[in-house]
Amino acid sequence: MFDITKYIQLDTHKQQKIYFILRISIFAGFLLLFLILSKEMIFPTYKFNFNAAIDSLANTISRPYETENGTSFHLSSSTQLDAIKVTLTLPKDLDKLPKNTSLFVKKSYLSFLTPINKEKYNYTYKTYDLTDEWFINKDASIYKFISKNTFDSYLFKDNTSFSSKTIIDNLSNIDKTTGFSSATLISSDDSVFVIVGDKKHPIHDEATFKLFGYNFDNVIKSTSEERALYTKGKLFTTSSAHPSGTIFYAEDTDRTFIFDNSLLNKIQTTDISSQHSIVVQEQSRTTSDSCVLQKTLLPRQYSCTIQLDNTSDFNGNIYQFTLNDSPNTKIELAEIKLHTKVSEQSLVDRIVSLKKKIGLHYN
Repeated sequence: MFDITKYIQLDTHKQQKIYFILRISIFAGFLLLFLILSKEMIFPTYKFNFNAAIDSLANTISRPYETENGTSFHLSSSTQLDAIKVTLTLPKDLDKLPKNTSLFVKKSYLSFLTPINKEKYNYTYKTYDLTDEWFINKDASIYKFISKNTFDSYLFKDNTSFSSKTIIDNLSNIDKTTGFSSATLISSDDSVFVIVGDKKHPIHDEATFKLFGYNFDNVIKSTSEERALYTKGKLFTTSSAHPSGTIFYAEDTDRTFIFDNSLLNKIQTTDISSQHSIVVQEQSRTTSDSCVLQKTLLPRQYSCTIQLDNTSDFNGNIYQFTLNDSPNTKIELAEIKLHTKVSEQSLVDRIVSLKKKIGLHYN
């Protein structure tokens, strides 16, 4: 067994015993190193960084921003995690954090973590159906839909049918042609887009599509004429957020929300809303895991590790971190290490990822 010196003769029993122990120790050391390297290859640790001095596009952690609970920042990851190690460095003009400053993390979709609108929200649109022509009354003007496809993308319609176009002409001057509702998913022959305002944003890949909780059954096959209404926007990636018009269904509370104007708005749960919803858990808005930041040996640096006991199973691609009760905290540097969860699903995900990297695919 692992004998690299099999021709050496040992005279005493003591020498043989010491030699055996050393040989076993070397073998165990190599085995342990092999297991550590194998785990790191199959279940790697992912590192994310933020530097306040460089352009935001070079940062994989968002710039700090203020929420109702304190200073927050976030990152996007599809990886199943066991723990997160966070290291923060303060700027020179901020000597230290208050003692026992806690860092909280939530997991969900960024748009779903926004505040809930306390005002009554009107989410229905007045529309007019003239058999072969369709109109909508919004922003105090009448717009003509370019197609039945675009008319159908408005899910919540207070619809009226007319037999004469004269009624429409008397309502208002028709300003221009309009298209799909915001947050609608449309497709061309080779791409899927999400509509945001006057832009169509191509979704990066199928993994990104699924990561955002989208359903291919809700994708509308569009025509070139319909797509021509929009200019091509930037690529919709895992770091993007769901746009206004996105519907969320909280399966744990049976409540439905629509994201609009940076707020969540409660709407009625119906068959239509459920069919087009991103499934979430409302508990993810209030449930978090946390750790207490500890001063390291380096100046102005704090670190702690968060065990994801409460949040790891929530739907979502965003991990949002908050320095609780610490508004306007400046951060010069941040490093976050994501420790992969050792599970059958994470192993499958890792194998798929490795196959993609070397150009292989499942049949």
